[in-house]
Amino acid sequence: MKLGYLIPVLCSYCLLLSCNYTYKIRKGDQAFEVKQYAKAASLYLNEFKNAGTDREKAEKAFKLALCTKYFGDYSQTLKWSRLAYDLNYGSPALYEYAGALKMNGEYEAAADAYKLYGEESGRLQDARKEINVCKLMAEWQNTPSDYIWKVQEIDHLKADGSVYGYQKIDSSAFLYVAERFNSENKTESKFEWSGRPYSKIIYGLTGESLTKSLGNESAYSFEKKSGQLYFTRCDEIVENKQLCKIYQTSLQNGELNKINLVRLPSFEENCIHPAIHHSDSLLVFSSDKPGGSGGWDLYFTTKTDGAWNTPQNMGSRINSSRDEVFPIWNGDSLYYSSNGLVGMGGLDLFKTWKDSLMQWQPPQNLRNPVNSEADDFLYFIDTYHDHREGELMVAYFSSNRDHGLDRVYSATKHLRNIQVAEPSRPKFKFEVQVNIKFTEAISFSDQEKKLLDSVMFIDKVTKHSFSSEYRTSIPLKLTPGLTYRFLITRRGYLNRDIEFSAPLAPILEHDSTLYMNLQYELIPAVMHQEFLLSELYYDFDKWEIRPDAVPALETLKTILITNPKIKVLIGSHTDCRGSQDYNRRLSTLRAQSAANWLIQSGIPETRIKYQGFGASKPAIVCQCDQCTDQQHQNNRRSTFQLIP
Repeated sequence: MKLGYLIPVLCSYCLLLSCNYTYKIRKGDQAFEVKQYAKAASLYLNEFKNAGTDREKAEKAFKLALCTKYFGDYSQTLKWSRLAYDLNYGSPALYEYAGALKMNGEYEAAADAYKLYGEESGRLQDARKEINVCKLMAEWQNTPSDYIWKVQEIDHLKADGSVYGYQKIDSSAFLYVAERFNSENKTESKFEWSGRPYSKIIYGLTGESLTKSLGNESAYSFEKKSGQLYFTRCDEIVENKQLCKIYQTSLQNGELNKINLVRLPSFEENCIHPAIHHSDSLLVFSSDKPGGSGGWDLYFTTKTDGAWNTPQNMGSRINSSRDEVFPIWNGDSLYYSSNGLVGMGGLDLFKTWKDSLMQWQPPQNLRNPVNSEADDFLYFIDTYHDHREGELMVAYFSSNRDHGLDRVYSATKHLRNIQVAEPSRPKFKFEVQVNIKFTEAISFSDQEKKLLDSVMFIDKVTKHSFSSEYRTSIPLKLTPGLTYRFLITRRGYLNRDIEFSAPLAPILEHDSTLYMNLQYELIPAVMHQEFLLSELYYDFDKWEIRPDAVPALETLKTILITNPKIKVLIGSHTDCRGSQDYNRRLSTLRAQSAANWLIQSGIPETRIKYQGFGASKPAIVCQCDQCTDQQHQNNRRSTFQLIP
């Protein structure tokens, strides 16, 4: 799996917390600490919904952004990091949001977000570096290659989750890694990091796992001449920690011989993603050993008299301050993935080799269309392919660019003067357009709503602004899957925050456009004018706040936060039926309940007053015994007004 290089730290706590620790986890932070990101996301979502303050919501939204990033759902990372920032979590949320924009290929927007991050955090140098990367990636996207690449998904590989690491080992046989449930017990074979099945190495001719192990087995390296197979397995116990180590065996006709742990001197840490050179005496792998350049570094070791020597770090020319993983030999060239070198988004594929002086050359980014804004890794060149006219090379690589889950893709390189048919799978265009209107807030439900022009929109992340000018509605083109948040201003009216989302593209049979219509109210900045709190209802003879009344109070709370200098009087009105004392007492208790809810939600008590008016200030004046049901309904209302 694309984040498989981080599997080991998940299991470090298992033995310390006992085999039943999963059942004891009740909070998102507990699951996050032991790297159960799928479980943590589910718990954080519930905690977010039940959070009492915006600060709590911001913290949960930020953790949700991290969880979704760690298990590779970058569209959700985009959503939650932006929400955390809008809730004033601070510059770390803005940094994650900028990164998520980059991971989703929105390079121009990512550059704007990084610029804002630099201004807010003071980390201008870091921001400029990221902005330059975004500009370079946008340039790469628009610069034609010297060759034509045809990239297609290979969709016949069976898996219950991700599938990756496809390699031909002879003219007909092949290997790949697939996430699969244990057919006898799906729960036991579910990986809490991602909520998906454990991974297994699959022999393609039979479709069966090469081993019967119940744990995770992932990236492998097969040396064709000797038949030696090196692979990653996570079940080595060292000082009560479960680590991932490299194992070696031989593969003949789909059957493995004895499996042995590869013992590397002075390495008690995680050792993963082996890449055995065709000489069978040089092994490259990734490790999180302390003292390296970043999180996960590439190391190499050589064999002397049948034993591996102490591994050496491959140095700063190969490794970055972040992660270098999934090395693969194709001949004497080393291919690997990095999210720290200059790249298009997540893990990008790079190529390096040694020159005549045996010095590693600066890594070359394989660029698009092999690399994308998502994670791209495990690049195997097919040496068994029967090339057609104009074909220069066929390779297989893995990526999560289209599905969120990892999939295998073929990449065929052609001379530019050869005509290449486009992939057979059509891609239809999906657009989302929204039409937004603003009306003046009203005092009761039958009042006619006035349409407003000259409304100013200010994007809460990029700070970009624009106006509706003379129009009473404004059309916008949206990016599918994104959430938009604006501060709305107009002279003579209170500021207002609005938020709306564009849905993701459905399965399409033709180009499609989705049209949305949205309408929002703006409140005139006028003292002592009552405005209706729609949908703030109470049970008969009750004053407790009902669950369905909370959205109306949330709206008023947002207004108070967005306009920090205003004070309000919350009013409650009854119709004329019932005694005067009863109506005034009941309406006072209802207004007080609404005020208390806002105070408990963090609004200072000095900014809120309340009053029960009973039936003394009807919205519709009529003889009580002659009022219609609709007139009684209009008079039974909750309101607020601005006060000095």
